[in-house]
Amino acid sequence: MLQTTTPPKGTPHPADVYVGARLRLGRTLLGMSQEALAQAIGVTFQQVQKYERGTNRISAGRLYRLSKILSTDVEYFFDGLDSNAINTQGKTAYMRRETLELVRAYCMIKEPAMRRQIFDLTRELSKSNPHKKKS
Repeated sequence: MLQTTTPPKGTPHPADVYVGARLRLGRTLLGMSQEALAQAIGVTFQQVQKYERGTNRISAGRLYRLSKILSTDVEYFFDGLDSNAINTQGKTAYMRRETLELVRAYCMIKEPAMRRQIFDLTRELSKSNPHKKKS
């Protein structure tokens, strides 16, 4: 069940933070700057920053337009949004910039065999990570 309480005044709602993080993820994966996205939807880049932080809510019409610009469905912005994401203040939506850049670079590799080799290498390296928590 989704959280129904209102966050403290001046604090963005966790759902807005989550949707904003999904916007940032989609924009970054496409290699689009905040300025370019802002120009495409007719706002300032500062407004895009506010959307991405969740401090300003995105209207339904604007969300629809953003989905078209990012070549996705409106549902993309809400994928994974559940009570756990809400209860943790949307923290599950954030990804480090390094991770986004890695995924973007990986997706740009055209040769499937090379992509698979990189995937396998990454998986093996992660198994041998000395900083990995042991369960």
